[in-house]
Amino acid sequence: MANHTTGKHLSQKTCHSEVLRLLNKFRQLGKPASVQKCAKCPNGNPCVDIFNYIENMLLKPNTNWPANQGISLPTVMANTSLSKDFFQVDFSVEEPLDCFRAEVLEDGGHSWEDSCVEIFVQNPAKPDEYFNFETTSRGFVLAARGSGRENRMLLDSAQLAQVERTKQLASVVGDFICWGMSIRIPASIFGIDSFENIQLRGNLYKCADKAKTPHYLSAFPIDTEKPDFHRPEFFQEF
Repeated sequence: MANHTTGKHLSQKTCHSEVLRLLNKFRQLGKPASVQKCAKCPNGNPCVDIFNYIENMLLKPNTNWPANQGISLPTVMANTSLSKDFFQVDFSVEEPLDCFRAEVLEDGGHSWEDSCVEIFVQNPAKPDEYFNFETTSRGFVLAARGSGRENRMLLDSAQLAQVERTKQLASVVGDFICWGMSIRIPASIFGIDSFENIQLRGNLYKCADKAKTPHYLSAFPIDTEKPDFHRPEFFQEF
């Protein structure tokens, strides 16, 4: 999502085990990383030469939103890649069981009510509109296009079938559940032949509106009073 800067030092509040946990998630996505000791780090904590990049991959909560306050939040990492033919996002999710829901059973359903990862992306062929792709932990997707929240045009079943989804089966560890989802969106969805010489803009999200503990995370900050993912003015370049 963003270029990283090496040599970022960890704060004294950063837990060594938390760094290693994030590092392990990072390695699961196939990214090389290493842990090194550094005299500048407090209490001999390690420096992670890739930590800034990991931090950029983490989806973060807007802590001003009441829904995100006073709860244990999911840890979500996302890695984006763009080829000639596909825009791909790999999500890795670890969330408390209270944050998890998996009841949607078909494409085109209310994906946002389940544990859901979302890709909002500006249409490179028509910049005044954006697409939203909302995918559940089971791999069911809802997708639409339009210029704003209202009057969105749903993608039909043939278009949804073009959105490739590869899921990592959920596993429960203690009070947490871990799952992953890779999503590949073809250039043809946007009415273009390829992504060559194109820089995509958008945002990535995690939510679960009807879980026991709803929550709202985003890759890029959203400066609103309450959760609202349909805000293209806060899109940034992937």
